[in-house]
Amino acid sequence: MCILLTSSLHPEYPFILLSNRDEYFSRKTELASFKDESHTQLRPIDLAREEHGTWIGVNKAGKVAVLVNFREPNTGDPVGQISRGLIPVMFLESKQPSDTWEKEVGEQTQNFQYVGGFSLLYGELKRSSNSEGIEPLHIISNRSSKKSTVLNGRATVGLSNSEFEKPWPKVHIGISVLEKTIRSSVTENWSEELLVQNLFTVLSTPTPDSSQWQGLTFSEAFSMFPESVFIPPVKSDTGSDYYGTRTQTIMLLRKDGYMKFIERNLHSCPDLFEIPQISEYGFQLDGWKS
Repeated sequence: MCILLTSSLHPEYPFILLSNRDEYFSRKTELASFKDESHTQLRPIDLAREEHGTWIGVNKAGKVAVLVNFREPNTGDPVGQISRGLIPVMFLESKQPSDTWEKEVGEQTQNFQYVGGFSLLYGELKRSSNSEGIEPLHIISNRSSKKSTVLNGRATVGLSNSEFEKPWPKVHIGISVLEKTIRSSVTENWSEELLVQNLFTVLSTPTPDSSQWQGLTFSEAFSMFPESVFIPPVKSDTGSDYYGTRTQTIMLLRKDGYMKFIERNLHSCPDLFEIPQISEYGFQLDGWKS
């Protein structure tokens, strides 16, 4: 039950994005790195399906794409004929602008009818022509007929496994905590290191407290997922695996066009004592005008 939070409120960082990937710990995944031969496309890989898709990525041209699954009512999460993880990859690899790509990929996938339920935040990171922020991004979903335009001006938005227009409580909580964190970072003049540290704190706060998740069955914990930004490890019904927040990602775009991408991999197997792995990348966006 993943979540993404993104904001354009910070005067020094026109684009801040936070992502939690909630998944079974044993699901095979490759950590984020530059995947293409030209080293322009930065993303992790979901190895569980042969298509080797992703849920998050950015390229040096400024294209960004973040996908969350849609929780189907009463039917769980059925596997689609076409992997959802291909959708962000298709956008990052496309040479087309957002509007043209959306039409193109819709035709290629029969309007996503063979793809499992998803919502996608995507667009090109460009300096706004009339403000210090960025040009708007977009959200599309194959479970909603409405296309949303977001970050049109100073704003903070969130997206989880429901319709964008009907956010879960965790989205409201995440937006509130993120905006408070950004305000504190500005008034207290935090360093970038301290800002990143506190953004990971935003991503790591469970509702209710972690102690109240202990001993819950999977079905008991499942009912609490829509409330909590962070999902502590929950034992699966089979008892051989755990489910919870396993990967956290932060993107920080400085106002000079320098992108910082930090990934914290909390779990890659059912071993709860695994030491988290942190990877950090930084690069200048092509064509960004200071």
